Amino acid sequence: GYNPHTDTTFDEGDSHASVNKIFKPVALEMKKNKTPFVGVLFAGLMKTKDGFKVLEFNCRFGDPETQAIMPLIDEDLFVCLKACAEGQLQQEKIKMKPVKSVHVVMASYGYPGTEGTKLRFGDVITGIENVTVGPQLSLYFAGVKIENEKYLTHGGRVLGVTVVDESFLNAKFKAYREIAKIQFAGCQYRTDIGENL
Repeated sequence: GYNPHTDTTFDEGDSHASVNKIFKPVALEMKKNKTPFVGVLFAGLMKTKDGFKVLEFNCRFGDPETQAIMPLIDEDLFVCLKACAEGQLQQEKIKMKPVKSVHVVMASYGYPGTEGTKLRFGDVITGIENVTVGPQLSLYFAGVKIENEKYLTHGGRVLGVTVVDESFLNAKFKAYREIAKIQFAGCQYRTDIGENL
């Protein structure tokens, strides 16, 4: 889960560390036990001063992480998934576009709902129509409800903006520019996405 006070930025070195210290050992152990896993294995990780800690494993894509990665895939993901299901996958890596992406989540008041803080639903969301959606920018609805022709908050993670660009700096700038167009009471979001990348 997202904690705006303790979460830190995940960089490319962290990506290699998580693969080598978490995913590869888990995959090798499953293979050794003759229980290989086929499909999408998602790990919820927490970066601490002592390295990564695994919070959970899921057999599905994780959002909002997937919303940042999907626009970067430079091949038909269905073909890869079908090959996995049929035991025919020959490649180790999926081809990725030579671009960067940044995804920022807008969360409701009280998110993540710890320490006795209750999530608040029903706040009116304005400005969605001002977001410039296109090939390089996606707006994802998560905890949104439409009532009486108005958008209302209806979950912890409310909206997400993903921007694809040549650099992290440009993607970050554009994502926060678009986020600033949307308002709802109690809105919170991290301001450090894309730092140190």
